[in-house]
Amino acid sequence: MPVNIVEPVISPVKGGLYSAVATMTGMLDNIVAAAILLIVGVIVGKVIGAAILELLKRFKIDSYVGIKREHLKVSKLISDISRWLIYLLFLSEAAAVLEIQIIANALTSLVNYLPNVLTAILVLTVGYVVARYIEDAIEDTHVAYSGLMSRVFFFFVVYLSAAIALNSLGSRIINTVLVDQILLIIVATFGVGLSIAMGLGFKSMFKSLGDEIGRDLVSGLKRKRKA
Repeated sequence: MPVNIVEPVISPVKGGLYSAVATMTGMLDNIVAAAILLIVGVIVGKVIGAAILELLKRFKIDSYVGIKREHLKVSKLISDISRWLIYLLFLSEAAAVLEIQIIANALTSLVNYLPNVLTAILVLTVGYVVARYIEDAIEDTHVAYSGLMSRVFFFFVVYLSAAIALNSLGSRIINTVLVDQILLIIVATFGVGLSIAMGLGFKSMFKSLGDEIGRDLVSGLKRKRKA
């Protein structure tokens, strides 16, 4: 019976080649799938970013905030963050398909945190708009110390919105306990200042009212004497 001395040598080589081809085929499939995910992510991100930008422009959010520079507009900032959130989401999925776990985990953590940043920006924007509205409303009353009270209310609302925004970012960015303590101090100071300002305002108002009543009485007496 002839001994096949070639087969023991060829079999491991054939097995290695089959394994290499299977691995390369699997890698190629993963690369194609990752590329498709990236392309879809870019398209979806651009569409969603453009839609959000158009929506915010229709609501004229930039005119309420009052920022004129194009690269600093709130609408563009929110649109860009939303667009990159979609990009990173698909990029993390592509990294997971390619089995690059370190990058996939890092991108997943970033994607999970970006909504907090977006929430903080929205809170700051709404807070600033509300503060401006309150400031204008108080100034339009034209009562005594209305200018001072309007600025006090403005900065109070802005700081309050900033404190809420920082809390939404989490304690990893800043010590939110310190922010809360500062907020309590400002609230207390604000209350005392408001009481003093209102007291002075009412004092001035009552003085003006008394002077007006006095003038009316004097005018009435003069008319009676002439009669």
